[in-house]
Amino acid sequence: MRTLPFETPLDLTRFAGIHVRCRLVSDDEPHRRTWKMTLRTEASRGEIVYQTMYKLEADADAEGWRDVYIPFVDFRMVRGARLVEDAPPLDLARGVYQVGMTMSKFGMGKEMVTIPDFRDGYFDLRLKSIGAYGEAAQTVRTPATVSKEEAARRRPILAKALRWTLGAVFSEKARRRGAALKILRGRGTSRAQAFVLATRSRARGAGWPRALARNVVVAGGDGMRAVVQLAFRYGVFKPLFWLSRTMKALQKKQAEGKTTELQTSE
Repeated sequence: MRTLPFETPLDLTRFAGIHVRCRLVSDDEPHRRTWKMTLRTEASRGEIVYQTMYKLEADADAEGWRDVYIPFVDFRMVRGARLVEDAPPLDLARGVYQVGMTMSKFGMGKEMVTIPDFRDGYFDLRLKSIGAYGEAAQTVRTPATVSKEEAARRRPILAKALRWTLGAVFSEKARRRGAALKILRGRGTSRAQAFVLATRSRARGAGWPRALARNVVVAGGDGMRAVVQLAFRYGVFKPLFWLSRTMKALQKKQAEGKTTELQTSE
């Protein structure tokens, strides 16, 4: 869940973090899920954002509402469910363009790892308020958001084309399906068994015919995506990588040659 992009970014530099007042009404096992808060500090709507995990362990009032405080210093840059190594810290001076909340079975780390004893299925987390907190009493204005149509209309034509192409080839949903399949394969599950499990899970809400048809389409799309990714990797990324290394090696050699000439002249 996330807000639409804000028309003007929120200035939260005077605050210490995000405050959420919420309650989980579906069950009493919030510890068996990963709860994440997301902040977007750029106007673009790419997959790279700042995120942190929080817990629903605060004491509840008589109606079950809990106050959760999430410090800004805890936020880290992520791409999907993976941490971005050596990324700069959250810079609130750039403004906050979007806020999001996620329930996930994945923790935060360099690799996608599921939390132990994850509780799958339906959940109901209700929000009463969301804002920012600080040392002194201050007010955060309610931001105005753009419509979905306006957000799509503001994107440049090239960005729209690239977004569609990259979204189709490097889909985060497909990446997560691949990570989940890798986990299942590590437990001895075959691809056919994983397909049956996915179809059975989808059939609970959509029925077997629609679930089977949908999963056949998804599997076919993932197969085509894998072929295109291999073409990109060995036809574009690998050549660029080796070209970059070759140029760096040549520049280093030229620099060493100039140093040798200078020492000789001295």
